[in-house]
Amino acid sequence: MKRSEYILEQVESKDIFSHYLKPYHNFATLQQGKNISNPFLSQPQKTPSFNIFQDKSTNVWRYKDFATDDQGNCFELVMKLFDLNFMEALERIETDFNLESRLTLVNNKSQYRLTEKNTIETSSFWKQYDIKSHILKKYNVVELKNYRALSRTGKSYKVEAKDDNPIFCYKEKEWSKIYKPYDGKYKFQHLGNKPADYIFGYKQLPDQDEILFITGGEKDVLTLVSQNFNAISLNSETATLQPEIAKELKQRFTKIIVLYDNDDTGLKQSDILSNTHGFYRMVLPQLIDNGKDISDFIKQKRTLSEFQDILINTLSQVLPEPTISDNETQEQEERVVYNAIELMAMDNIEPKYLMHPIFPQKGSAVLAGKPDTGKGQFARQLCIEVALGKTSFLNFDLAPRHNKSIYVAT
Repeated sequence: MKRSEYILEQVESKDIFSHYLKPYHNFATLQQGKNISNPFLSQPQKTPSFNIFQDKSTNVWRYKDFATDDQGNCFELVMKLFDLNFMEALERIETDFNLESRLTLVNNKSQYRLTEKNTIETSSFWKQYDIKSHILKKYNVVELKNYRALSRTGKSYKVEAKDDNPIFCYKEKEWSKIYKPYDGKYKFQHLGNKPADYIFGYKQLPDQDEILFITGGEKDVLTLVSQNFNAISLNSETATLQPEIAKELKQRFTKIIVLYDNDDTGLKQSDILSNTHGFYRMVLPQLIDNGKDISDFIKQKRTLSEFQDILINTLSQVLPEPTISDNETQEQEERVVYNAIELMAMDNIEPKYLMHPIFPQKGSAVLAGKPDTGKGQFARQLCIEVALGKTSFLNFDLAPRHNKSIYVAT
């Protein structure tokens, strides 16, 4: 099976279109026939003419712009959108959708094996970014001699490190991410089952602090932390941050700054993330030799003082108002269970009750009393009243939503 066919077995091509075209539309998901501005043009179209459609003869989703005649499949879209060749586009999709690569199909840790290199000093690769050895240890980053895994057909294979092609690994309990920085074909590879909502650096964060950076990748996190900043990265720059995580981070950190790559994708996605959650957005200056991120900034010997000046200018800007969808707003309004950090940070909230003011609509309540005082009869009758959809019980207001009850006697 071809690598592209394997990808389309794991994720529908329409979802690939919707994911990468998200900066160019305001729909929950991109729909057939809904015209948007052509993403390949430097300026938005006055009359949008770009859309996706399902080819009736093949059932494959494609894109077409009837004004410019741009057209192609989801792989061609990623190639053109990010200026990649075909193999690079496949790798980009596998990474962004957390798919197993063509070379590896593993279901648990027992199906791969890592052989670590006995490294006393920090590798020269990390030194160029001023990444310290104790930071690598803290984030469980190791250098490998080799690793073994299983191919899609179940055949075991082994990959050896070379002097000009070292292998690093971000190790987790149930999975690992292989990083071969000088490998033009397979720079990244996931072994094991990586969670779709994983956030690198999240568990190393302090309980509270002033500044937190959300950056584009693991290496950028390590670079910032080595410069004494707090930092995390999502699965990719095109990944979304869950509203509840964003809210928690706001309660723990006074200022949250999005610092993505200084390229088209990074600039667009940082703008989206910043406006969605009301974060600061930091943009690095143009760097030589196609440098585009904070790691390149440090590698090129730009000073921390210069970075601090950019940071001060960023924090002087007015924060955008966060945009939250109706569904997310409704979920937040209906919540009646909060953690301690959230409770300390919020004002008083009027909870919604099933039986006012005793039983909440969501959560738990305890009916306690001495034996033979009628607790069981009370509970059974309450269940009956709720199931009947009554609006009062014993002169207490009832607000049943589903008219269903379960009474369990142990």
